[in-house]
Amino acid sequence: MLKEFLEKKSLIEYYEKLIQLRDLTLEYNKTTNLTAIRNPEEFDLKNIIDSLLPVEEFDFNEKTILDVGTGGGFPGLVLAIIFPKSKFYLLDSNNKKIKWIDYAINELNISNVETIYGRVEDIDTQQFDVVVSRAVASLPILLEIVSPKIKLGGKALFYKGVNLEQETPEDWNKISPLGLVKKEIFEKKLDIETNRTFIVFEKEKETKKEYPRMYSQIKKKPIY
Repeated sequence: MLKEFLEKKSLIEYYEKLIQLRDLTLEYNKTTNLTAIRNPEEFDLKNIIDSLLPVEEFDFNEKTILDVGTGGGFPGLVLAIIFPKSKFYLLDSNNKKIKWIDYAINELNISNVETIYGRVEDIDTQQFDVVVSRAVASLPILLEIVSPKIKLGGKALFYKGVNLEQETPEDWNKISPLGLVKKEIFEKKLDIETNRTFIVFEKEKETKKEYPRMYSQIKKKPIY
């Protein structure tokens, strides 16, 4: 399944390294809980292929990229293998998962990844060309916590499910204080039963200084 997918996308040169990543993750997972997935084929589909679904629609090449809430390293580790000329920063507040990623990048000799331990709203003022996030938080929360970390002219790409409509506002102007503008929404088929929806934002002006608010405030009263 994975080999066929990579061949169709002209990415077959990365097959062996991605298989190494899968096998290393599943072995490490025996002693540290990284993922509920234990079956190699299911792992290929739900972690590797899913991570790669947007690569034909979105430009990841030669960028600085922050993966917010990377968990076991997805999509960040997979994208880092496919785009060696980009610099990836994988952020998570779970130190066990950060230690796993440090181990993986050393074992697999992945030189374009750095890890960040913490929450995105608490890290320094560094900004990135691209921010990605998969299955971390609802859209209004994500938009507020990541907006200050995106460079002017940079983009955010969020991996979402079919319930995206429930997270979108009636009026997108409500996010204007964040400096972000919705650019596009596109769908990709993961398997026969599952579609993945992607939503892209662009940073057209600087985020107002009062954002992001404290996380408790964001959850209590989202921006929309």
